Amino acid sequence: CDYVIPNQSELKRLVHSFLQQEEGENTVQDGDDDGTEEEQVIKYANILQKYGANNVLVTLGSKGSILVPAANGDKDVIYQKACALPPNTSIVDETGAGDCYRAAFAVALSEKNKTLRECMKFASAAGALAVTKEGAVPSVPSRAEVEELYGAEFGDESVVVEEGIMDEEVHVLDGSTMIAEDSVATSLARGGGSTTVDDDDDDDVCPLLFGSRLNSMKDR
Repeated sequence: CDYVIPNQSELKRLVHSFLQQEEGENTVQDGDDDGTEEEQVIKYANILQKYGANNVLVTLGSKGSILVPAANGDKDVIYQKACALPPNTSIVDETGAGDCYRAAFAVALSEKNKTLRECMKFASAAGALAVTKEGAVPSVPSRAEVEELYGAEFGDESVVVEEGIMDEEVHVLDGSTMIAEDSVATSLARGGGSTTVDDDDDDDVCPLLFGSRLNSMKDR
């Protein structure tokens, strides 16, 4: 896949399954991880990339999302905070929120001149809207609703620097650098089967492969 988009538990299950196949036992135990939660996510994503994954985008629920890109040996990790809920709404049902995030990210990525951060913001807005309604299908928002919340929540905001993961530059595993700055999505695989955006290409479609629901049914 060009993009594997698990949530945090799915990421761990994937890594554990690969290690079990290779080592015959689970060599990564919960509770044995060092560092912050975000550093642990990056560690698991890097392990998954060693087994062939390319770009790993991990959803963290109310904590946002982390993109660990693999193209061109790039070690920059992008963190995006979660989108706030629309005014006068609350969490009703979280079913399908992750699916809405992934679908919206795919839509945004296929469009021209969007940064990866913008794609993640767009996806976050879709996920936030999804939790305000009951049911998986009824909660899927329209594009107009997503764009309205996107504009209200993110608009022209500059990058917000918070403590910890949102520091402008934080050195993490193996010398990797996690940045809060915008990263233009021209160095990663996207529409048209290329790694660059061609403004003159009217046939810039999205042939990318996405891996999404990886353990939703768990043991059933």
